[in-house]
Order: sequence, then structure tokens, then C-alpha cells
Amino acid sequence: MKLSSRGLFAISLLFSLSVIIIVFGATFTEETIGYILSFNLLFLILAIGFRILALALWGLRIVLMSRSLGYQVGFFYSLNMVLAGLLAGTITPGQAGGEPVRVHELYRAGVKVGDATAIVIMERVLDGIILTGMGIDGAEGLSHMKDIGGTTIAQDPKTCTIRSMPEAAIKTEKVDFILKPEEIRTKMTDF
Repeated sequence: MKLSSRGLFAISLLFSLSVIIIVFGATFTEETIGYILSFNLLFLILAIGFRILALALWGLRIVLMSRSLGYQVGFFYSLNMVLAGLLAGTITPGQAGGEPVRVHELYRAGVKVGDATAIVIMERVLDGIILTGMGIDGAEGLSHMKDIGGTTIAQDPKTCTIRSMPEAAIKTEKVDFILKPEEIRTKMTDF
């Protein structure tokens, strides 16, 4: 039995609504009514808007990465692939569900399996370009990125307002480049 995209969408929507109803029913108290009545609709609209924007940018990123390898993958196809990957990643670990779904969908769009895998892996690499924090949390993230093969850049402490962040990164001895802000922008375009 082959289900259509609309059928799968309907199943996922019913599943999501069922979970919401169960959670709401299990956690409903007198305070719940007060929280619902004090709810600010603007925040919900903003949250939904930002989520839709993030998903659209994710789809656009896949389109652009595919194009850089010489493939033409449509925006709406990429957006659908992102949503299918999120659904699969929600009910399974991302590496077992979401990412393989995106690789498969790219393959169905005419992208070779190796290139499709590279695109999906690069999604993760691109997610780690900007690290910030106080003290050593950014340095720990940078260290993990270097351990998995990433190229790392720290801002020159002489150009920082708060020197402790890049100094902590440099102390890990896992920084490939120590650059001024304008040099970081130039270096990132080299990647």
C-alpha cells in the first residue's frame, strides 16, 4: 500500500494533534485556564513566523548547496524534504531518520548519493560556524568542531572587547587561524 504525500501529511497531523491533546489532558489544572487567558497572541505569531522563516532558510540552504555541486533542486521540493526529515527525526534519532530521509529525497531529485550525503553533512558543518559564549563554552564547542575535522577560527584577542573568549579558544591549541574581524569575513569566503 503506497501512501501519497497528502496521506502522510494527514497521518502526521493527526498524530501531532493526538499528542497535543494527550499532553494537554494530562497536565491540565486550574492554573492552565489562567495561563491561557493571559496568553499574548503576538508572541505566538512571532514564534510561528520565525520558525517558518528558519525552515525556509534551511530549504534555501539546501537549494544553494545543491546548485554549488551542479544540481537543480527546487525550493519547495527542498522545503518538503526538510519537513519530511524533521518528521522522521522527531520519531527517531536524527542520524537514523531525518538525515537519511534528506539524502534519499536529494537522490530522488537527481543528486548522486555521495553528493547528497555531502550536502546533508555540510548542513551540520554550516550550523557550527558561529560560536560565542562567556569563558570556555565557546572554546569547548570549537574544540569539538576541530575534533570532527572542522576548520576553526578565533578572533584576535587584541581586537576584542572581552578577551577571555578567544583566549580560551586559543589555549585549546585547536585554533587554525587567529584573525581580526575583517580577516575572518575574508577567510570565511575562502571556504
